[in-house]
Amino acid sequence: MYARVGGTSLRLDLYTPSEAPSGLPTLLYLHGGAWAVGDKSDAVAERLMPIVASGFAVASVNYRLVPSVRFPAPVHDVKAAVRWLRANAAEYGLDPDRIAIGGVSAGGHLASLTALTAGGAIFANGTSAPFDAIVAATGFAAGLPSLLDADGVLEENPVFHQFRA
Repeated sequence: MYARVGGTSLRLDLYTPSEAPSGLPTLLYLHGGAWAVGDKSDAVAERLMPIVASGFAVASVNYRLVPSVRFPAPVHDVKAAVRWLRANAAEYGLDPDRIAIGGVSAGGHLASLTALTAGGAIFANGTSAPFDAIVAATGFAAGLPSLLDADGVLEENPVFHQFRA
C-alpha cells in the first residue's frame, strides 16, 4: 500500500529484474481505462515485463477511478505513489532520482498531468511530504506501447538512455 485515502487503500505492484543491482531506474506505470476502469495488473506480461527485462524496475499503480472521485484526485494519488517510491527507494533497490512516469490511454494522460503540474497548489493536495513528487522524465507518457515492436522486444529509445546507469 502506497497510500490510504479515506477508506481506500491505494496499492502498487513493483517488478524488478532478477538479481538486480541496487539503484535501478524506475518506470511508474499507469493503466488505461477511460479514468473509470482498469487495474495495475492489466497487460503486465505484454507491456511491463519487456521493460523489466531491459533492466528497469516498474511500479504499476492503481489510482482512484471515476465516478467515485473527481479530478484532480487521480493526480494526487499518482503523486503520492511517486513520493512513496522515493521514500522507499533504498529498501527496494531503486534510484530515487531516476523515476520516469508513463502509461497508456487515460494512464498516459494522467502521467502527463502528474509530470506537468509540479508546484500547482491544486495538485499538491495539502501535502508537505519530505519527498518530492516531481518525476524525472515523462518520455514514456502516452506512447508506452510504441516502445515495443511487433515481437514484444523493447526498442532502443533515447528516453531509456538517460535513465541507464
